[in-house]
Amino acid sequence: MWVNSLGVDGVYLNNLFDGIKDGIVLLKVLDKVEPGSVNWTKCEKNPNHIIKRVTNCNQVIEVGKGPRFKLNLVTTGGKDLESGNKKLILGYLWQLVKKHTLMMLGDFTEEKLIVWSNNRIPEEFRIQTFKDKSIANSKYLF
Repeated sequence: MWVNSLGVDGVYLNNLFDGIKDGIVLLKVLDKVEPGSVNWTKCEKNPNHIIKRVTNCNQVIEVGKGPRFKLNLVTTGGKDLESGNKKLILGYLWQLVKKHTLMMLGDFTEEKLIVWSNNRIPEEFRIQTFKDKSIANSKYLF
């Protein structure tokens, strides 16, 4: 839903895992979030073979790891995206959504966001980082 909400020309996903296998959709999303971040001359425009799809997905990983996004993609490769690895795809997109949200908020950092939100909830639900295990029960969000 987040990808569809961006209003990227020619992009609408009905099935996330099938819709990103050729890498083109994610390259368009990356370029929408951070214009100029994708080198379109490296993109396989007609990815009709697994090697071409993986080439595009490898660029998705490279751009995500690069200086503009700085996503943590240590265990994720282009082949993981092309093959539809749900866990790694969702991990990639979650980091991208978070990055995009923080970019939209301007000078807000993750730390500032935690302080802001902690000041609006009861003390027993407060967290130190978004990696706190207590977030798993969703009480923090409610």
